[in-house]
Amino acid sequence: MYQTGYRLAMIWAGAGVLWIAARAAGVERGYDASAWTVAYLAMAASMAVGLLVVLLSPEPAAARSAILDEPMLASPRSRSERLGAWLQSAVVGPFADFIRRYRWHALLLLALIATYRISDVVMGIMANPFYVDMGYSKDEVAAVSKLYGVVMTLVGAFLVARSRCASASCAS
Repeated sequence: MYQTGYRLAMIWAGAGVLWIAARAAGVERGYDASAWTVAYLAMAASMAVGLLVVLLSPEPAAARSAILDEPMLASPRSRSERLGAWLQSAVVGPFADFIRRYRWHALLLLALIATYRISDVVMGIMANPFYVDMGYSKDEVAAVSKLYGVVMTLVGAFLVARSRCASASCAS
């Protein structure tokens, strides 16, 4: 389910933004700054939906009581001290624990995570200008590169999961 949500978000962020930019630009085939402004404002509005859901969701009771049990967060302090304590427990603490557990292997793992998909990211950024230079419209790029590619990835993932369930005993 997580993969499906991620891939649907990729369709929206990839094909959706191109489709919005193409509609906002009208018949013009080149770069139109105002069309991209409209497209990225729509993407920002999409992010605002998720941000509002997270901000308006209540904290689970178990997590809230565990946070309040920590002496640094339980006592009323200034806003900056509470922020510092939160950063310590939410960011610095987990990284320190990870490095303490795995020692030098932790640095190798973090380096692997940081560089694993860097070529995909760099090439993905350069693909759209290449397609436009080749004479394809934003609609064509959105349909083939972004929409069709991601949909086929979802279909492939579904078929693999289905075949694995067929060979193993998966409960439906």
